[in-house]
Amino acid sequence: SCLTVKGPAISKKVEGPDFSVGLGSQEYSSGQHEIDFAISRHSDGVVYVGVASPAISVDKTFCRRDAADQAYYYFGTGFTNALRNGWLDVVSKEIGGPEMKVPKLFPGDKVRINLNMDTG
Repeated sequence: SCLTVKGPAISKKVEGPDFSVGLGSQEYSSGQHEIDFAISRHSDGVVYVGVASPAISVDKTFCRRDAADQAYYYFGTGFTNALRNGWLDVVSKEIGGPEMKVPKLFPGDKVRINLNMDTG
């Protein structure tokens, strides 16, 4: 495996492939939920954190056109940082100008997702 899981923490091994997917064990079909992600370290500056449909294919990155409406995530490479729906930017400076700029994630940062399954 290219991922290490220790309790609620997951990390990608250096010798792993370009991308790795770690899915949590929680599935929600209704209600409102808050999910917190903490960035403890990264070596290459590329961090994706978010939520996905349990039916999504995990043999490739979520940053693809056919993942629309199946994966919502924070995409932070340092060059392009965005909140995304599959391939599509939902919030980014590329679609909204400088006032919509999303910051790069650094060790110590936290991302909170407010997931509302009642609104679709």
